[in-house]
Amino acid sequence: MKKLTVILLSIALFCTSTLSAQSSTRKVIKIDLAGQDQEVLKEFYKLGIDLGKFDRRTNSVNALVTEADFSRISNLGLKYQVVISDADAFARQLRQSGYLEHFRSYEQMLQEMNEIIAKYPDIAKLEVIGESYEKSVGKGGYDIMAMKISDNVQLEEEEPEVFYFANIHAREIITPEIIMYFMHYLVENYGVDPYVTYLVNNRQIWLCPSGNPDGHAYVFTGSNPDDRSDPMWWRKNKRDNNNNDIFDSGDGVDLNRNFGYKWGYDNSGSSPTPSSATYRGTGPFSEPESQAIRDLVLQHNFIITLSFHSYSQLWLYPWGYTKVRTPDNSTFEMLADSCV
Repeated sequence: MKKLTVILLSIALFCTSTLSAQSSTRKVIKIDLAGQDQEVLKEFYKLGIDLGKFDRRTNSVNALVTEADFSRISNLGLKYQVVISDADAFARQLRQSGYLEHFRSYEQMLQEMNEIIAKYPDIAKLEVIGESYEKSVGKGGYDIMAMKISDNVQLEEEEPEVFYFANIHAREIITPEIIMYFMHYLVENYGVDPYVTYLVNNRQIWLCPSGNPDGHAYVFTGSNPDDRSDPMWWRKNKRDNNNNDIFDSGDGVDLNRNFGYKWGYDNSGSSPTPSSATYRGTGPFSEPESQAIRDLVLQHNFIITLSFHSYSQLWLYPWGYTKVRTPDNSTFEMLADSCV
């Protein structure tokens, strides 16, 4: 029951966890998008406001906003209600309550993964697939790790391959827990549960608990002397965008907007502005973290690549940049429907 409570609390937090701009008081608001003209919506998305939970039933979205954002939203004629009046005070209260102790640090993930490969060497191996931004520039940082689980794990067999990864957005700290749980479930039930045994014997399963370990660690730090905002709301990686050796809300790249396909397609789905929560970077795959994901995918023939996020209770599949359906849309719909 305790674990369930933690997960539900995490969902409650991260459904409203959003924004990167600096302000004396940031708020979580719920914005009503129902019945809005498409041109208004287009201009709204161009504002670069960091959006959180989309509620398809009410056609509303949660966002964490600065005081300056309020006038922009009001100028578009959008209605909103305040959900949390001081988001950073709320985050600090959670931090002081010991909330983050219910989640693994990246160091704890690494320790557990090394324990797994030591205990189950025949079916699990660990690989460095890349490095974080801070490691790439010699400022500490981390290796980005992925575990392969399969029988004959040291061999590349002619079996279907899948890749699950999480935590491309720093603050979504519930998502590595899902990957770690699945990792333990597979190795601990191999040879015990017939279906798990079948999967491990007939699939090559790759699991990466954090694609943004710098950001994940930053969420856990609790303070930033150069920024009044609480790191618990951080979304992007740790790139120093202006190279001034001062990390603040104007830094970082949204790694989920840094992949190559249709990079920079418009300024609604991503932003060219470094201070935006959806800043896409200087070019496709400009970040070592997105390069790590790309390189692993190019080395394999994954039949499924699944990225875990929190929180809108959505299954998202191509395309994201247009409403035109892909030739595989019926398959995507079937898979999504089977999971909800």
